[in-house]
Amino acid sequence: MSNSIAAVEAGVRHVQGTINGLGERCGNANLVSIIPNLILKLGLKPVQELDLTKLSSLSHFVPEVTNLAPDQRAAYVGRSAFAHKGGIHVSAALK
Repeated sequence: MSNSIAAVEAGVRHVQGTINGLGERCGNANLVSIIPNLILKLGLKPVQELDLTKLSSLSHFVPEVTNLAPDQRAAYVGRSAFAHKGGIHVSAALK
């Protein structure tokens, strides 16, 4: 993902990838995390309007079809994507 984001920041205007990074080759760019980063963090507009609210259901559809468990910690779409334990932060701050 980082390489794709850096490439866009350097001027690239076409990023290829797959849903959840699954595909023919290892290391495919995960569009499920790249697209929200480009739109929400970099403020870029896609060529075609996208509904990010459907990204989670798309991401969960692929593991369902491939009979794999969805990544619970996947950025933006995982069950634990926005969960964290405050105690860890407090512990680090105290140290």
